[in-house]
Amino acid sequence: MKKKNLIGSFGRGLGVLAGTVLLFCMGGCEKDAPGAERGSYEEPTQQAVLTPDPEPAVITQPEPTVADPEPEQTASSEIPVLVRSERSENYWGEDYRDLYLATDYQLLHVEEAYGESHPLLRDAVEAANESILIAESEIFSDLADEIKRQDPEDRKRDLEFGRFPEHLHWEVYTRRADPKILSYLILKRSYDGIAEYETQTCMAHNFYVESGQEIGFSEVVADEDAFYELLAEKTAKQSQEEMLSAYQIDRGYDPEATKQEILKCMKEDTGCWVLDPQGITFCFDSFIFVTGPEKVTVLFSEDTEGTIFTDAFRTDIPEDWIMQLPQFWEHTFDADDDGVADKLEFYESSDYDASADRFAVSGVSIGFDGKYEKFPCTEGADAYDYRAYLVHRGGKSSLLVSHMEYDYGYLDSYNLVAGGARQADAVEASIAWLEEAAQIWGEEKISPSYVPADPDRIPILYLEHAENPAITEGMLGIGSDGSFTEKTP
Repeated sequence: MKKKNLIGSFGRGLGVLAGTVLLFCMGGCEKDAPGAERGSYEEPTQQAVLTPDPEPAVITQPEPTVADPEPEQTASSEIPVLVRSERSENYWGEDYRDLYLATDYQLLHVEEAYGESHPLLRDAVEAANESILIAESEIFSDLADEIKRQDPEDRKRDLEFGRFPEHLHWEVYTRRADPKILSYLILKRSYDGIAEYETQTCMAHNFYVESGQEIGFSEVVADEDAFYELLAEKTAKQSQEEMLSAYQIDRGYDPEATKQEILKCMKEDTGCWVLDPQGITFCFDSFIFVTGPEKVTVLFSEDTEGTIFTDAFRTDIPEDWIMQLPQFWEHTFDADDDGVADKLEFYESSDYDASADRFAVSGVSIGFDGKYEKFPCTEGADAYDYRAYLVHRGGKSSLLVSHMEYDYGYLDSYNLVAGGARQADAVEASIAWLEEAAQIWGEEKISPSYVPADPDRIPILYLEHAENPAITEGMLGIGSDGSFTEKTP
């Protein structure tokens, strides 16, 4: 596709006000999130970015509509249209001088028009959002209380040595979105300035599109014992390999002990499962397996006897799909439908900027089946907001990557072939946002953005390079060869 001048920012580093959440919210609490039993923090110490002294945002939700059980699930004729909103809340201390705690979190919504035709799914997603809101509020309050109780001298020393601010990121990743199923993963990742490592906790939701009902594990897995044995074998092997790689220590290979640990994770909510288009991914909270895996995928194709998974899911694999990828994970999938697992990794790459005396994001690194390639950002600028979407269609796979430079958006596609990742197409454009749902957050207008789910219908926005640029809507399709095609909006 010929390169154009297109683009925009959908609110980097900040989130959407509670009003944006209310625009889409139609449900209540589905279940208490981890940590929800802890006491709430009542003092008005939370503050939005760029706001000098605000009152805490209050988010209210009506009671959810619970669907009656359906004996058989039918498929919609349309792929869900999804929207992601973002918010930020900070704790600046009692005198609002020093930033101690920075929280960014995302919420997934069903787009308004699609929600009107699929109210049960809309209500279920908004009910699930309450678990994020509850967990975010409780954890934020706990940490703020802990900081307040700290000795002032210790706090001052920690500030000087970079202990603060502590960053918490709630990230939402759509894993499967087709006319029958919507599934997504929620990761809470934290960063400690001294320890310099990330930790994560995870949640997931798997919904039937028509009924809005949560999919039960037993509906997907026919032989749970055989499934957990296979999962434990893969997890134990991966844990052994990662320990050897990180510390040159062989902790042995014990699938049975690993199986018991996995069952414990499920019982104690320190792990979760999410439906992918081609299988199931199990996610674990950090340090469950010391330096072992934080996620393991079992593909439907690994059920060679056809006895582990139910036929309803094992054989009902969509031909075309888009799946969002967290950075730094090694993702397991079948790139060309040959029944053999492939590995994919994606992460931002950085280089030292001598003029600014700091490291800056300079591009993206993509590893496919052990072959790694680095692709520089478009204008050589300090890039940010890299997001990746695995696109599978026509028995081939490509990676759709969006990022920002100088408040302008760029979309790139990369074919995933035997020799590694190869650039297929590029265009200056941003994934579209909902201007009519924009809210003012501090001094910026922030809008929720669309989430790519349909390879033939990816909403984008064009922005001309001018003093008073005009923004126009567009629509892209991405082919099996990774090429972009303009569609009618």
